[in-house]
Amino acid sequence: MPYLIVLLLTSVLLPALAQPAALHRAPDWFEPDTLQLHRNAADINLGAKQSRFILLPAGRWLSMQSETDVIQMWQGQSPHVMKRVTRADLHCEQKQCQLPAAATTRLIRFYNPNEKVQQFSAWQGLFHQHRDPFRIPVKLALPAMQLYEAQTHTTHYRLNDRQSIQLFFAEATKLRLNARRILPDPTQPGIVSARLNDALISQIGLSDTPAEEFTPQLRKYRLGHDVKLNDDQVIGLASSDYIAVPAGGYLRLEAQGNILLNLVRMERGLFDTDAAQTWPETLFNPYWTDNLQWHLEQLYQHHTISALHSADLARSSALGRQRLSELQDTVGTVRFLQPKRAEHPFTTHVSEQTVTQAYRLATDRLYATQQRQLLHYHAISGPVQFELIDQQRLSPTLRLYARTTSATQLIVEIDSYRHTIDLLPSKHFAMLELPLPLDAQQLSVTVSDPIKVDLALRVRELQSLPNNAVLYQRPGLLRDKSPAIAYRLEQQLQRLAHSYQQGLSRFELTQPQHESTKNSLSTSHWHYRLGEAEMMVKQDPLQALPLLKSLIDSPHQEVVIRAWQLRLAAFSELESIIRLSVTWALC
Repeated sequence: MPYLIVLLLTSVLLPALAQPAALHRAPDWFEPDTLQLHRNAADINLGAKQSRFILLPAGRWLSMQSETDVIQMWQGQSPHVMKRVTRADLHCEQKQCQLPAAATTRLIRFYNPNEKVQQFSAWQGLFHQHRDPFRIPVKLALPAMQLYEAQTHTTHYRLNDRQSIQLFFAEATKLRLNARRILPDPTQPGIVSARLNDALISQIGLSDTPAEEFTPQLRKYRLGHDVKLNDDQVIGLASSDYIAVPAGGYLRLEAQGNILLNLVRMERGLFDTDAAQTWPETLFNPYWTDNLQWHLEQLYQHHTISALHSADLARSSALGRQRLSELQDTVGTVRFLQPKRAEHPFTTHVSEQTVTQAYRLATDRLYATQQRQLLHYHAISGPVQFELIDQQRLSPTLRLYARTTSATQLIVEIDSYRHTIDLLPSKHFAMLELPLPLDAQQLSVTVSDPIKVDLALRVRELQSLPNNAVLYQRPGLLRDKSPAIAYRLEQQLQRLAHSYQQGLSRFELTQPQHESTKNSLSTSHWHYRLGEAEMMVKQDPLQALPLLKSLIDSPHQEVVIRAWQLRLAAFSELESIIRLSVTWALC
């Protein structure tokens, strides 16, 4: 009997107490010329003036020896723009140092500046996660094609532009929806919408970056699938969302543009609370969108951004990092910093450019993720000081976009801290994330060599109203769905009305000093204009205001008094229109 009690307690408590275990493994080394992974090893020998590169995925950290002064360490999202890693970027104890985890995939470069061979050890750290529970494919009544990656393949179904498909789920389930665009498709936006019982629960914006790893197999097996692609067509990168469907729910998928769908069901039920590692329901749509109130209240009413930076990136799942990024996009807007002072002339440009955002791993090879992006950049040389406007920034980071035709170095000084950045020649811009404290006062950039460098600096700020199309289209009144947005909108309308009232001139029945042209106008002219104003107030009060403003300067007092009466009537009519608009906005 005691053994039975122990067994029951163990079976109940172990799943609840299970925590991800921190593991160390050899990092993924790759060749910078071919971008191929070549071996996994923790201990390496660096020859004189030799470099080695590591791929460090998002949410992973790097542990190494503390002799970073012997071997230089650089990091970045692209090999063309990399920042020197200093002691301030590391967490060091005794003889070991650790480069913390980040939200994005990074490339790490180790360089031996000495004339002797140096030995070095590096370990990739991660928290062990259980096998992905999304393993049950959902079949769709659509044309299908197989996408092969290494020894595995997935089935994708084609959904054409403005086409939709509806599914019924007798039991509650969790789903992962993967979608890819069929490129080129410049006339279509590339959006997949998911509706649960006719209510919008998700909208996925699809990437227009080609998935180059699938191009050869599409050419080889182009005629062997139900889906037929033209010779010039390829498929884009995958975009995903996670959806919770209750029992008896109807899920409808709609396409804007020609897309490929892959729907996978979770092997566990909707409430997997008895699992050792759960997938929280709060991160699945529509629960995620319906419960944004706390985050919005913290940002817009309590003016704190801790909700955007309190997550442990190393322990967070890919879904958790995705939701954090979506929250930042919902409440944030971007602004490019402008030069304040420069020793040499510079030129400013605003245009759409190709930007290398990061590198991703597929089939044991790295591929560049490039996007077309509107940049406000400057062609600079020498030292340039940038202006840091005192606005509420959402992130203690700065995005630097750079392009050069010759190898050089940038020195970025933020207050008293200095960053050294290596630039390599490239025809495209490359992005790099830098730390920028929220209380930073000064920022300057210096080009080491006498050459021109195209440079853009971008920060993320709090926007006036959240931007979330799904939230605004969810059923119910806005004041019930999100009291924080309703409160913010009411505040903005009150400030707008107050500033408008402050700009109005006061009523003064005095004889002003009029110009000779006004005095020369006959009384009948003023009364004729007054009659026009009375008709305009009834038809369009907003258009009548400029005319009434000119009538209050009339030399005839009876015209001035009547013009003021009509002006007040026009304002009353406009106020009722605004109140009606606010009522519709809050619905």
